[in-house]
Amino acid sequence: MKKSECLEYLQTVNSCYAMGLLSCYLISTIENAEIPSILTSLNIQFPSKKSSFDISLLKYHLNHEQDRIQLVSEFYKSIIRTFIHNTYELVLAYAIASGQDQIIYDSELMIFTRLLRNNVGHDHKFRFKSEKDIQRLQKKPVKWRDKEITLAMEGKKIPMDMIDAESVNFLFEDIVNFVQTDMK
Repeated sequence: MKKSECLEYLQTVNSCYAMGLLSCYLISTIENAEIPSILTSLNIQFPSKKSSFDISLLKYHLNHEQDRIQLVSEFYKSIIRTFIHNTYELVLAYAIASGQDQIIYDSELMIFTRLLRNNVGHDHKFRFKSEKDIQRLQKKPVKWRDKEITLAMEGKKIPMDMIDAESVNFLFEDIVNFVQTDMK
């Protein structure tokens, strides 16, 4: 993989993230009265015509505000999880393919991102399983901008200000900048 390809793929990942955020916004702002008409016109039939997607449960949950809030929250978590995971894995794949993997293992930004990726992929709680991570965190926190991950966070929920849309966007921008400036 070339650096230019990595950067193009990162922009695709970012566009998918933006679509997800837009979807969350649109779903959360739909008025209850609009839901039946929107979903009635929605018919999900797979190309083989052997299967379709039953949206009746979705209609039910979207018609109930508390359910809709919970659905949007869970959808947002899945968007964040996918975005952070894909961003990190793409940069790591480029680093390995170009013989630069050590820079990933040494970069505070990428260590922070990896720890975040590992934990949003599970129950949004910090779980430090790697002995190397535990030893590193015993010495000092892993920092990025004004955020830090410490060993004391073990078993605790990831703070929302670490994974809110703006913070995740800043993280992405810093990773793109890292690829552009620190990698060959």
